Amino acid sequence: MDLAVITGKQVLMLFVCIAAGFIGAKSNVVKAAARKAFSDLLVYIIVPCMVVHSYMMEFHEEVLKNLAIVLGMGMILIPLGIMVGYLMTIPLKKDANRNMICFMIGFSNCAYMGFPLIQALFGDEGLLYASIYVTAFNIFVWSIGVVLMKGATSKKDVLKSVAGNPVFYAVFVGLLIYFFQIPVPEVLEAPLDMIGDMNTPLSMIITGMIIAYNPVGQIMKNYRVWVVVLGRLLIAPAISLVVVRLFGITGMVSQILVLLCATPTAALSSVFAVQYGRDEQLAAGSVVITTFLSVITLPVVAFLVS
Repeated sequence: MDLAVITGKQVLMLFVCIAAGFIGAKSNVVKAAARKAFSDLLVYIIVPCMVVHSYMMEFHEEVLKNLAIVLGMGMILIPLGIMVGYLMTIPLKKDANRNMICFMIGFSNCAYMGFPLIQALFGDEGLLYASIYVTAFNIFVWSIGVVLMKGATSKKDVLKSVAGNPVFYAVFVGLLIYFFQIPVPEVLEAPLDMIGDMNTPLSMIITGMIIAYNPVGQIMKNYRVWVVVLGRLLIAPAISLVVVRLFGITGMVSQILVLLCATPTAALSSVFAVQYGRDEQLAAGSVVITTFLSVITLPVVAFLVS
């Protein structure tokens, strides 16, 4: 019951932010062209600040083993999710949206929705594990994820996507700060925190703007959205639960891993759709519908892992 209440509150807050973007676009207060500018701001400034700041926490030797387990499982579970997307989209191999559907099935909203859920359920230690999992997420989303959304195929393009992305360097800097416990003065830490806090609302506002320019009725009728719903909310979490148990992982760590895998489609889907000229309607629809339905699916997953 606690998880259902927490999840409901988080979903409601996300939808309020989406509504703000929707109303702003519909009332013409925010112009359509602002989507690209907001997207650039998010990708090149806000997200890197959030990533670096997320690593500014105390290092605990007693949980080092669990940190290693979470990071290692993240490096396994996230590619498995992408593989689920790949296999599910085989019938759509001629569809121009196949790569994006694969992305939306493989990458969950483990940071934006996962962090507040995990912190409320497991406290600071749980949040530490979630942060380490998101390290694996960042590695994959800004390499394989960018390649999927951008449409790059060569090794050169992959390296260019990673090397040219500020978030890759933010992860590297964050890891240095965390493992070496490098002190960061408040005059830098506070602005990073403030800027990073804009991440979730701005992502949702962009999603709301996209929905405003794409009829909701058409989104609901798009069968590709329901392919994403099936893969992201049901199949990917089920596989993660099986894999975690096969590795013999139990307790808080197993619950956190599966819950993070069970969160809805990554909010970055909408941002990347704008950034790389993909189907914005499909991306926004997938984010909104999986987020809404997760209020039902997340408590079920929590029951299964508890």
